[in-house]
Amino acid sequence: SIDDTLVRLLEWQRKDSRIIVIKNITNKGLAYSLNKCIDMANGEYIARMDADDFSYEQRLARQKDYLDNHPEYSFCSSNIDIFDGKNITVKNRSSKSVPDKKDLMKQSSFVHPATMFRKSFLKEMGGYRVSKETTRAEDYDLFMRGYSKGYLGANINEPLLRYKMNIDDIKNKRRFKHRLEEIVVRYKGYKLMKIPKYKYYYLLRPIIAGLVPARIMYKRQIKSSNSD
Repeated sequence: SIDDTLVRLLEWQRKDSRIIVIKNITNKGLAYSLNKCIDMANGEYIARMDADDFSYEQRLARQKDYLDNHPEYSFCSSNIDIFDGKNITVKNRSSKSVPDKKDLMKQSSFVHPATMFRKSFLKEMGGYRVSKETTRAEDYDLFMRGYSKGYLGANINEPLLRYKMNIDDIKNKRRFKHRLEEIVVRYKGYKLMKIPKYKYYYLLRPIIAGLVPARIMYKRQIKSSNSD
């Protein structure tokens, strides 16, 4: 972080002994930092979110209860509300309750910031894969690796997180190098999940999406989410 986030976190740490602040000397990337948190966590479940998102009050309790009652799933995400930094633009964007490999082949089927994992699953997977191509796709990579080993995830059919997405966020994710990196992640994931090669044309999806102007892509995502 380049703002005063660390100062604020340290203040909260002094007020609440349950809060542990971890600081990297240099920017190691998200996957590295998440693995560091996983190693230090001592609970049965691990939940994450991004700094500009907002977890609703019932989120952790609902996800813990869900995983307690569904041992067949190694992690769970949820529906989300989308806001642009000022207003909620989409209410209760839904996801398939139990995605399969075919769904993951097309796109990541879980909202990463809204996901709670069993720590045992994360340790079994060796955490997030730290690599150049996972800079923007560490979650997609993890989900496909998990499914290739027989693990499953689910989505709770209610919004448990307010997810920030606006045109600037779309632009930041559209950089050509990130699109190429996602293709590499997809290719490795497809091989692990034993996706038939005649379906590898989905590898081109990041490039095709990148050719669509950001404003149009943003409007399409909002429209499709509101029509679900």
